[in-house]
Amino acid sequence: MVCKHTKDLLKEAGKPAMQAFNNAAAVMALYSVKDSKRMERASVFQKCQVCQDPLKRTFTCLQCPFVGCFRGKHAEAHAKKVGHLFAFDFASGQLYCWACQDYVYVPVFDKIRKVKETAAENRVAKRHANSKRVKLNDWEPTSEELAKIKENTKPPACQASGLRGIQNLGATCFMSVVLQSLIHNPLIRNYFLSERHSKRMCGRTHCVCCAMDAIVSEFFSSATEDIQSFGPSSFLATMWQSSTELAGYAQHDAHEFLVTLLNQIHLHTPTHTNKGHCHCIVHQTFGGVLNNQITCGNCGNVSVARDPMMDLSLSIASNGVPTIDGEGVTLRDCLERFMGNEKLGAEHRCEKCGAQESTKQMSIKKLPPVLGVQLKRFEHSSLSSGKVDTYVRFPIQLDMLPYTTRAHNSPEHPLDPESGMYDLFSVVCHVGQLNTGHYRNFARSGDNWFLFDDHMVTAATEGQVTKSQAYLLFYVKRRLEFADIQEA
Repeated sequence: MVCKHTKDLLKEAGKPAMQAFNNAAAVMALYSVKDSKRMERASVFQKCQVCQDPLKRTFTCLQCPFVGCFRGKHAEAHAKKVGHLFAFDFASGQLYCWACQDYVYVPVFDKIRKVKETAAENRVAKRHANSKRVKLNDWEPTSEELAKIKENTKPPACQASGLRGIQNLGATCFMSVVLQSLIHNPLIRNYFLSERHSKRMCGRTHCVCCAMDAIVSEFFSSATEDIQSFGPSSFLATMWQSSTELAGYAQHDAHEFLVTLLNQIHLHTPTHTNKGHCHCIVHQTFGGVLNNQITCGNCGNVSVARDPMMDLSLSIASNGVPTIDGEGVTLRDCLERFMGNEKLGAEHRCEKCGAQESTKQMSIKKLPPVLGVQLKRFEHSSLSSGKVDTYVRFPIQLDMLPYTTRAHNSPEHPLDPESGMYDLFSVVCHVGQLNTGHYRNFARSGDNWFLFDDHMVTAATEGQVTKSQAYLLFYVKRRLEFADIQEA
């Protein structure tokens, strides 16, 4: 469409706007002709500056260097905030007017785009002409071949994407939810799918890693697409052999089973240590470091101890305990209580002055790639046992940066907010009473949530997930650094 606002653009920001369009068109041309030599360098221009997602459709502002995504509305938010009306669409190479909410046609800009595309095509053609490689032309099927393809193509079943229920063998729902959480854990899943531990190559008997390898292969194999649910009898037998305390068909705590299973995977994985750090898949995935700082209130002496962590076990606020926003208990309340200052009693004496006036504060020295959180719903004492049914609100995206040692020690220095962001991918719920309850699991596959209730798998909404009575929460770090894996 023809836009009345383009005259103002050319009048007020003519040369800078032309230069911005010129640069953006050049970047877009690299992708349209697959100029791979330069695409990698140009890829930075295709990331939204707000969410840093390289897969979203991006727009670059013609009146400033801002690049934002269309789906997340970050480009539109920028336009409304600063009053910049025009943007270049990287996907189509067209000019977009935010005031008109439509693509607009400007002859001079269209000419620039075509010139850049022609230049990129000529550059690639020249390089191919000088190359000794033989170019393979794309195959285009005939109408007869298309008919054959359609006739013999079967769409993959959902089981091939890991969406399978697990049969309950008699009070084994505690095991099923933990297995579903590990299967949908991207680091654990990729470890076994990439043959890092192969059942065919391992000679160990009753190996838990081999049992896990068999389960992951089964869940993601198209050969089992007609099987609606998975029978874990072989895995259960292996766990009984390796952990005799689990033998029998009694109900067990899901968190205790998770700890036992991860320990068995650790023990059955070839050990690779570096300066005392284990580099097995369990520690690479869940391993973090807690910073335990004790400060004497009398002399100010500070002592620091660093302890390994595999998850966080958080108490749930009881009635009468104030919360952050006054609207019920949140995961943030539980984290603040765990990380906040705690007065130590007479059992702790300062090693320097002997005073008994110390406080303890916890922080996270090293964040794990996958953060597991246990909400302590089960209370046990010498007199009785019970369950805490308090609903705890938890977020889909969790910012752990405020609870790190860096943020605590240097609050005046800004930190990269993305370095502490986590995304929820699995929730284990417990419904019912302590001794007669049942475990269920929500897990995310791509952008979709599913409810796993023993052998049944049903689609779920994000609202169903956040309203559930969570017992275990699993978050994966949004941006995994090389050090996250190597230092675990």
